[in-house]
Amino acid sequence: MSLKKFADIEDEEYTVTRVEKTDPPDGLEGNNWCEYILTRGNSTIEGKRRGTVSQVRRQAEEIAEDVNARSGIKGKSIWAPRKTK
Repeated sequence: MSLKKFADIEDEEYTVTRVEKTDPPDGLEGNNWCEYILTRGNSTIEGKRRGTVSQVRRQAEEIAEDVNARSGIKGKSIWAPRKTK
């Protein structure tokens, strides 16, 4: 197995790695909770959402797109600071 260079990891995007049914977060009720995991290199983002597995997968894919857009991987981030005069 070869080690990736830092620049190679920086070019990677967050992708949905896993979505599966889970227990609700502490203090919340319901039996329709799913956990999702997004990964990019060695970084992970974990979250829980209500809905079916397919609904949460779509939501997780949208979250991954948003995070990738903010990181500037695909062009300029809308969250990047702007130059002021």
